[in-house]
Amino acid sequence: MDNKILSIAIPTRNQPQELKNTLESIIPQISPEIEIVIGDDSADSETETLIKKEFKIDAIRYFNNGAA
Repeated sequence: MDNKILSIAIPTRNQPQELKNTLESIIPQISPEIEIVIGDDSADSETETLIKKEFKIDAIRYFNNGAA
């Protein structure tokens, strides 16, 4: 059972540094009831690599919707 009561949705496209800054400011403030959902429209994998490498927390759900 998923006990999340709040989802923070962050759309992004080709802005990995700005996303990193955003996540660094949000993550210290989240609780177990909060999830961060990232929708990425980038065609490259730079943002996905950043998230997998630097933000290894269960609260983040990442989706890449970019065109190939």
